Amino acid sequence: MKKIFVFLAFISLSHEVKLEHGDKPVSALGMDPSGARVISGGYDYTVRLWDFAGMDSRLKSFRSITPCESHRICTLQYSITGDAILVASGSAQAKVLDRDGHNKMQCPKGWQYIIDMTNTKGHVSMINCACWHPKIKETFLTCSNDCTLRLWDVNEKEKQLNVIKGRDKKGRKSAISTCSFSKDGKMIAAGLVDGSIQLWKSSGPFTRSSLHQYTAHTPGTETSCITMSHDNQTLVSRGGDDTLKVWDIRSFKRPVNVATGLQNFFSV
Repeated sequence: MKKIFVFLAFISLSHEVKLEHGDKPVSALGMDPSGARVISGGYDYTVRLWDFAGMDSRLKSFRSITPCESHRICTLQYSITGDAILVASGSAQAKVLDRDGHNKMQCPKGWQYIIDMTNTKGHVSMINCACWHPKIKETFLTCSNDCTLRLWDVNEKEKQLNVIKGRDKKGRKSAISTCSFSKDGKMIAAGLVDGSIQLWKSSGPFTRSSLHQYTAHTPGTETSCITMSHDNQTLVSRGGDDTLKVWDIRSFKRPVNVATGLQNFFSV
């Protein structure tokens, strides 16, 4: 008879600290790969950088900036090498900062009067989410209310690399509230406002999604987060319909598990 052993490891928690960002909700957090620094952003438009090694008993951030003027911060993420920070806010232009919070690159803004969004050089509406490519340190992804996902290169400051259009089951445009890469970087996953979850191969083509679940969450609610596990087959989505769902993309018709009653107070 074959025996199966299951080992559970728990993180030992003996101490904790409370970092005070401000008086308004914290809407974004990021930690560098080494675990030495944390970055926080909120509805007060402020981004704070914290360095554990240089922190004294006052637990103060070493820098406070407002990189996106009067726009709330949606996403903060360190690159895989930890030398750059990706910032997405309520504006149409994502920013890349260096490790100390200085401007490194800003995505261009598209012209809103062009009908075909593939012909604009950038987003024309507010960005909802952004993330770095897990394998290529110069590449990142953004999604927006203009119903597109856009791939960018830090060294290409004038125009995006590729544009992916978000569409519902009937082919109509749908805003995209969150996006993510698979851990191997081969797939792009997105949560759309029509309630669907859609995936594309990151190598293209991007004419239509490779995998899709059009009834993943309640239509009209904003899916605030989507992420894939290291097996690149399990996907978790956090819906604006007060649920969290676990999916196996090899059998995408129904979720593996659902947690309900998780109330959302903010879209992020």
